[in-house]
Amino acid sequence: MDDAMNYLPIISTFSAMIPILAGVWGKFYRQWPYRLFLIFLLLGFLIDLGGWYMYVSQNSGGNWVLRYTYTLTEPLFYLWFLGYFTHSLIMSKMTKIFMGISFLYWLVVLAHHPAFSGYYIFYGVSLAFFSGFLVLEIVERNKEERFPLTFWLTFGIFFYNLSTFFIKGLLNSQIAVQLWFLQNLVNIVTNVIFAMGFWLSWKRILQEESVDKVIIS
Repeated sequence: MDDAMNYLPIISTFSAMIPILAGVWGKFYRQWPYRLFLIFLLLGFLIDLGGWYMYVSQNSGGNWVLRYTYTLTEPLFYLWFLGYFTHSLIMSKMTKIFMGISFLYWLVVLAHHPAFSGYYIFYGVSLAFFSGFLVLEIVERNKEERFPLTFWLTFGIFFYNLSTFFIKGLLNSQIAVQLWFLQNLVNIVTNVIFAMGFWLSWKRILQEESVDKVIIS
């Protein structure tokens, strides 16, 4: 059991390659803004690898730089992504406002490290709310049996932030250390959700192409 817990963070890190490879295989890097989503996943993977290297080399300063970089990139990108796909003008404006608030809050964290926990809770709850809103919006306007790729990516964002904001909020406590395995498990499941979305969307494209060829012939 202890060995499994030791390997879990490594599995969590490399699980990011599952949706990346699925997205590349389906050639979604050719489509905007899924190309940016894949780049964001790759950035997160590289930062995680960098964090492992900094940990092994005992470079705590470098580890903090990577950590702070990602904690700004994640909410800004996800808020932009959610605002890009929503049909609600109010939500679109709100995501832009929260991008500005997140940046200002992040600057506060730079000056006052203990604010990190509150910052995690703030953007975790914000992303859970906005992504949950978009999930419902997509479900309501979807007229087909299968959901689009946007649904799966948005649902993954919702699931991850709803499941982890509390653990991240306890970042500097002993409880967070004991519960961090849940963070890794949620991350793995989230990446599987992303990969499932890319795979199902790729299969759908292939089926539509096959139907078009039959009609043409």
